[in-house]
This record gives sequence, structure tokens and C-alpha cells, in this order.
Amino acid sequence: MFSPSSYTIPYMNAHHFRKIRRGIVLTALVFIFSSLCADATVIITDAETGEPLPKASIFDSKGCFIAITEDNGAVPTTVEAAAYPLNIRYVGYVPIEVSAPDAGKVAMLKNTYELPEIVVDNAERHLLHVLAYERSYEYEYTIADTLLRFTERMVDFVFPLSKKAKFKGWQNARKLAERQYIHNVKYRKEVKADTLIYKENTSARGHNYFYALADKYEVPEDLVNGASSKVVVDGKYSPKATWSKVGKNYFLATDDLADKKDHVWAPAILKLLGLSLEFTRMEFLYKFSADATGSITPDMMDEVAYYLNFIGKGKFIKKAMRQSEPVPVQCYGELYVVDRAYLTDEEAKALQKNPPSVAVDTFQAPPHIPAPPAEFIRLKAEIMASNPDAH
Repeated sequence: MFSPSSYTIPYMNAHHFRKIRRGIVLTALVFIFSSLCADATVIITDAETGEPLPKASIFDSKGCFIAITEDNGAVPTTVEAAAYPLNIRYVGYVPIEVSAPDAGKVAMLKNTYELPEIVVDNAERHLLHVLAYERSYEYEYTIADTLLRFTERMVDFVFPLSKKAKFKGWQNARKLAERQYIHNVKYRKEVKADTLIYKENTSARGHNYFYALADKYEVPEDLVNGASSKVVVDGKYSPKATWSKVGKNYFLATDDLADKKDHVWAPAILKLLGLSLEFTRMEFLYKFSADATGSITPDMMDEVAYYLNFIGKGKFIKKAMRQSEPVPVQCYGELYVVDRAYLTDEEAKALQKNPPSVAVDTFQAPPHIPAPPAEFIRLKAEIMASNPDAH
């Protein structure tokens, strides 16, 4: 039986007291810090379903592409508070602004629209022609200057949709018309002012882009039958593809360097030309509007986003940039399908020889797509105001 007289309080000297006090303070600090970190997590989700949106594009307050959201939709902890407010972009959704690191869950609304219907009037049309508007945001960093470039292009593709098609078409984008708005931020002592440059290209110059679209995508069975809302396909060294379904839309995120050792790819052919490029990032995010039953074809594709990082080395780079240090280049791009049409083999061959005419001074972004980040809107407006030939 407990007796107050028999219970002796353990002897506690000043040293023991200080140790306990420090432990209590540290425990409280850990608890407070953990709570703050939890509150500071920003997670991007779908407004309708609440599903997280992985690989959403993150731009900082200066318009620079800095990161993508993680698999759970979270903004990486490496994004510093000074980068806010952030502009978040995701294919098929309306961009949003995140004002601070303590925003918590932030929902994105779908950008709903319908592409023109494809009218099929001939059973022999086994090829698909896709006309698309593309824009890219690029950054190049050297010892001497920093280059900021905003590019708008009209491109096209031709995909075979059946084994009956005798013409293979082309899956690499063919450039039809292009406008570039460039800001060179100079650091060399002999150059006192920044430079604003406008460039345009009105001729189709073959299939000279390093990215391509596939003519068929196989949807994992678990995604089709509803057993899972996300399926990850492993590559040799890291996840190669991630399929997800949000509502009736399918999303495919791919990592083209998943099978490359150290996640680096250096095209050997370029070294022979004195131009050495080391790609450290080649990722794509596709949005398809279709109730697929196993396969998805390009006529179901709406939008594509891509992320490219590479380092320029070699004699050509050193000569062009007047420096010996490698030149890192970062590029983020968006592609939006504008029109589609089924073609016969003869029509597709004729289209290859005679590309569609696109006027460089009149082509515009489709009205349904989101606006670029504010920094690039300002860049384009500034160059158009200072250059009478700019469009």
C-alpha cells in the first residue's frame, strides 16, 4: 500500500535537472519544427477528385522553371521561400499561383475544351495528320551572360494508325513556322546593356527536333479495369513511365533517361562534330482524352509537356560561347494539338513534299490554352514594342 512517508523523491542535483530541461526543450523544438514543416508542405491536387498531380511544372517568381512536383503532388522541399509566389502548370489544367510555402493543399481546375471532330469519309485513310502549336521557355547560363528565350512554333506530325498504311509518316516534329523572343543579360565589361532580339523562320526545315511522339501507347490493364489509379513501369535504373487516370483523362509521364547509366546520355555522333551534349533530363508528360480499352493512339492526344536539361561541352561550344566552362541549358515546353485529319498514303506523301502554309506573322496560340508565365508575356511585349518587325 502506498504511503507518502515511504515514498522518497529521487535525489536530483543541478546537473540532472539541466539535462532533463534540455531534453524537454529539444523535444518541444522538434515538435514545433515538425508541425511547421507539415504545415509548410504544398501539395498540388485535382479539384474534382482530390488526386495528387505528380510532375506538375513549377516556375518561380522570376519566370524560371525550377522543379516538378513529386509523386504525391508535393512541391519539393528544395524550393526555397524566396522563389514564391510560384506558378504551377500541368497539362489539361488551368495554371495556378501558390503564394507561400504554407499554402497546404492547392487544387487545380481542369481546362475543359473539345478539339475539332475528325470526320472519316474513307476506309483507306490509315494515317493521321496532327497540326500543333508549341512553345518553349529556355535558359542558358555562361560566365559572360544569361540567355532567356521564349519560342512559339507551329509543327506537324503524320502517324500510321494501321498496319495497312504503307507510308510511315514522321513522329519527329516538323517545324512549319517559328518566332523567337530573346533576352541576353550581359555580364561582360565591354557590353553595358542587355540585348533584346527577335527572330523568325518561315520555312519548313525537316524533322530537326530531338523529341518525337509514339504512334501507340499501351495502357496498363490495372488502369483500364479500375484496379489502380496509378501504375509505375520500371526502367533499368529508375521508373521509366508512370500512368495515371484522373476522371476520364489518362496521363503518361515518361523518363527517357531511365535506362541510361548515371541518368546521363551523351550522343556519340555529336562528339565527332566537336559538339558534346550531356543530357541529364528528358521527361515528357502526355494528356489523353479517351476511354481507352488497352491502346491509345495519337488521335486521342490533347497536350504534351516536356522538360530537357543538358550541358554543352566540346570545341564548338567553347568557340561559340568564348569560354572553356560547360554551358548548362534548361528547357521546358508545351505542345497543344490544334487540328487533326485522317489521310491516305498518297495524301500523306503529298503533304510531306508540300508542307502546310503557315504565316509566321499571323499564327496564334489556340484560344483555349493557358497563357505563358508572366515573365515571358512581359518579354514578348517588350520586344514587340521595341522591334517594328516583331509579330
